[in-house]
Amino acid sequence: MPFSPFKKQFADPWSWRKSEFVRSMSTLVGGMGMAQIIPLVLSPVIARLYFPEDYAVLAAYTSITVLLSIVATGMYSSALMIDKSEEKAVNTAMAAFIVTLGTALLSLFAVFFFRHALASLTGNRYVLFWLFFLPFTVLFSGGTQTLMVWNNRKKRYRRLAGNRIIQAVTVTSATLALGFMGYHRSGLLVSLLMAQALAFMVLLIQTWRSERVILQSIRRPAIAQSFRTHIDFPKYNMPQGFLDGFRESSILIILSNFFGAAALGSFSFAMSILNKPLQLIGHPVNQVFYQQAASIDREGQSFAPLTLKTLLMLLALFVPLLILFVGWGEKVFAFAFGQNWIEAGRFAQILIVWMLFRFLNSPLSSIPLIYNKQRVFFYFGAVNNISLPLALFLCGRGGQSPETGLIALTILGSLNMLAQMVWILNLRKHHRK
Repeated sequence: MPFSPFKKQFADPWSWRKSEFVRSMSTLVGGMGMAQIIPLVLSPVIARLYFPEDYAVLAAYTSITVLLSIVATGMYSSALMIDKSEEKAVNTAMAAFIVTLGTALLSLFAVFFFRHALASLTGNRYVLFWLFFLPFTVLFSGGTQTLMVWNNRKKRYRRLAGNRIIQAVTVTSATLALGFMGYHRSGLLVSLLMAQALAFMVLLIQTWRSERVILQSIRRPAIAQSFRTHIDFPKYNMPQGFLDGFRESSILIILSNFFGAAALGSFSFAMSILNKPLQLIGHPVNQVFYQQAASIDREGQSFAPLTLKTLLMLLALFVPLLILFVGWGEKVFAFAFGQNWIEAGRFAQILIVWMLFRFLNSPLSSIPLIYNKQRVFFYFGAVNNISLPLALFLCGRGGQSPETGLIALTILGSLNMLAQMVWILNLRKHHRK
């Protein structure tokens, strides 16, 4: 009976509360809740200390770092989750660290020889000095990615939640302090770098202390074997990740060059607010879902009930936010953050629909990894990541308003996400055949 797992799941809906998935997710969401409540409560104060032009500098820096951070591990950090044994997984983690170190060194070379070209590309001259910190951002973000996947595999959700809290407290307190001291343009970037460094060092020390025994299994032949075994991850998932980063970076660059620093800052601030649900709920759910689904698949069972349960839960959580921002986006931003952010509220009204589909698609994106369908998943991502910046570019080149460009972005992004979700949800059936 193909639908018996669903019937069994819904026969006792209260069993959701008792499931390992819900318990694990609750731990992560609790930590993420603390991590997000702190900056969310203080965001009205922060918004009055900084201006859209200040966020434009942060966005210009991010438009470059997002590309490097996504490919910093060669996607081997994701591969360690599906290794059958701990010995294989720890050698895959070491392979990811090697790629991260190499990427950081390459970024250092690029900064010394091409920093002026990179700054010119972003359309923001104030970012030139901050490009010297690119290698550190690559090292911290890549290392943190690998350590978080490893701790996710080991089900150390309290540690992961604590790390998120450390990042939130550091970035928020530093942002406030530097803002009150008058360091507007540099305050956002300094606080970001401080949070990245501290989060990486704390997680590295914690993991080192708890994994001393398994670290003895690291061997050069085993690392080389991990590089060969998981070659599809850099072959397909790294281009996929690079295209994801290209989409994010090019959107920021196009906004800066065609619509100005104020529009870029408003967009960056709007996305930071809209991403809160994804950071608070989506990322923890994604981490737990990937671990649970991979574990269930290793046991030869179906994780279809887990998938359906996850989607219904995410939909129920996001719909109230969708209604709020679509109906009163401008008023909410003006009241909460001040009159400087009315344009950001207008942008949020447009972008919220796209964010809904990204929110729902977040946990599903790990299923192609489990079924080794990275190549087809790459094609879906390529269409999405090329069509969105192209649409925004055509709107900017045609002299359209930023609102028109973001409407085009939302329509295309939503349709692409919907098509991807349909394919993923049908993937298990085709995989069995």
